[in-house]
Amino acid sequence: MAYVDTDPVVLAHARALLATSDGVIAVAADLRDPAAVLADLGLRAVIDLAKPVAVLLGAVLHFLCATRRAAVSPAQRVGTRGDCLWI
Repeated sequence: MAYVDTDPVVLAHARALLATSDGVIAVAADLRDPAAVLADLGLRAVIDLAKPVAVLLGAVLHFLCATRRAAVSPAQRVGTRGDCLWI
């Protein structure tokens, strides 16, 4: 499991809480850039993107301004193997 956030204080707290948890990581990234999220080496160490994965975006899209929400496509292709990240 990967927790993704841009807030350094939130990430520091998440990393402290997850320090003793195997298979879970807190990643500093922006969900508006899914290719960068999926390219994170820490994320790739705990999530095998060659297998099916689920992406849950809880309480995040309302933080995007209306202009940015309009620019986000229903499905954005990322990766080279046809991976698809829904945002």
